[in-house]
Amino acid sequence: MHKKHQKKIIPLLVLLIGTLGLVSCEKVATVLFGEFDNPVDPDSSKYIPSPKNPSPANKAIVATESPFLEWDNTPNAAKYWVVVSASPSLEKPIVSIKTSNSFYQISQQLQPGTYYWRVCGVNSEGKNGIWSEIMEFTVDPSNKAIAVSAFGCHTLILKADKTLWAMGRNQYGQLGNGTTLNSSVPIQVLSDVKMVSAGYYHTTALKNDGSLWGTGDNEDGALGDGSNDNRTTFKYLTTGVRYVSAGGGCTFIIKTDDSLWATGYNEFGQLGTGDTNNRNTFVQVATGVSTAAAGYYHTMFIKSDGSLWGMGRNNYGQLGDGTTIDRYVPIRIATDVAAVAVGIFHTVFLKKDGTLWSVGRNDVGQLGQGTSDLYTPTQVAVSVIAFSAGKYHTFCIQTDKKLWGTGNNANGQLGDGTTTNRKYFVQILKGVDLVSGGEFHSVAIKNGGVWTFGNNSYGQLGDGTTKDSNVPIKIW
Repeated sequence: MHKKHQKKIIPLLVLLIGTLGLVSCEKVATVLFGEFDNPVDPDSSKYIPSPKNPSPANKAIVATESPFLEWDNTPNAAKYWVVVSASPSLEKPIVSIKTSNSFYQISQQLQPGTYYWRVCGVNSEGKNGIWSEIMEFTVDPSNKAIAVSAFGCHTLILKADKTLWAMGRNQYGQLGNGTTLNSSVPIQVLSDVKMVSAGYYHTTALKNDGSLWGTGDNEDGALGDGSNDNRTTFKYLTTGVRYVSAGGGCTFIIKTDDSLWATGYNEFGQLGTGDTNNRNTFVQVATGVSTAAAGYYHTMFIKSDGSLWGMGRNNYGQLGDGTTIDRYVPIRIATDVAAVAVGIFHTVFLKKDGTLWSVGRNDVGQLGQGTSDLYTPTQVAVSVIAFSAGKYHTFCIQTDKKLWGTGNNANGQLGDGTTTNRKYFVQILKGVDLVSGGEFHSVAIKNGGVWTFGNNSYGQLGDGTTKDSNVPIKIW
């Protein structure tokens, strides 16, 4: 550069540096990412304000290595620009992407540590709106939840470290902590667990070595230990198990050879043994079974060929065979089925094509199809990847990870901010991985954290109170 120009440039650099010195580092970072290189005129009809309610919020702790980012829909935004970095100045971004959705799932696995992100809307002309503030979040998978189960009035949480945690009603020792005292906060009760299932008054846990353990009410033989004695701590029950489902006074297991076994309450033939006699030891019911769902009074299971079978009470057509006749032995209901869940008088199942079907009682909209009972299965949703049936309510999660709920909401168990029953699915949350509906409460996993909502009479929401909540509350 010619020397005669250097004298002019140096004062300009000093002026620029001095000016930037009056601007926060955050503002400098926004310049780096183009807030001012192509902005919308604030007076324009296509002006885009800063997205509201971004999550994870500033200083949040996220328990998953692939966080789900979300924010409210923003006026005039055709797309959104998302930037994530390990640097507070957003240099060398890990993510810098434009998406048409008001959410984004980070695809790569983030290492434990601190990260920063922000988002802005982009209008149809490609002009940027106002950026959100830079938000800091910490990835800490040490508290990550991988499974939840709710059935009656207690809640079970399985963490990534294989520890089992429980909270809520404990009248019969179903929490497994050696007492019959309720707990309004999660307490660790078992370790080395790979699967859990909450029954109405009992709990079952499958350990990594294939051994089955149980605690709680055993009056009808639900634990299958050969007695009818209640347990307040977990007792070893059997081994060679790969799957368990606990229901209303009964338990079903699938052994490693895919045989289905049952024990417990059988007044309506729900054990599938051909009679109505209770059992206090496991008896074989079927072979070639892939999964099962034990309910209050009826049971459904899926064979390895995708066929759905049911037995037990059928007073509202919940078995889906077109009748209201109770069945004491399994009958075939449908084909091409991937998963199934049951409430007290309704059944919900997922077909292999991602469609969700429901059947049975529908007095409060639990089928997601008006309020008329259905005696044959009817399709109620598409693009479903997970779902759950509570006592009188139902949830489904679609491929975009949006959680939808329908049915009884008297205690806020749908989590939509009301106590109004819903006869069709309404959106509840975004970014949800798993959900489980209990009697009058619900629990979900989002970003590895646990969210609860609904009735809390026994502390089953785990927030340290017994106060109901009609919106999801994060308990860890």
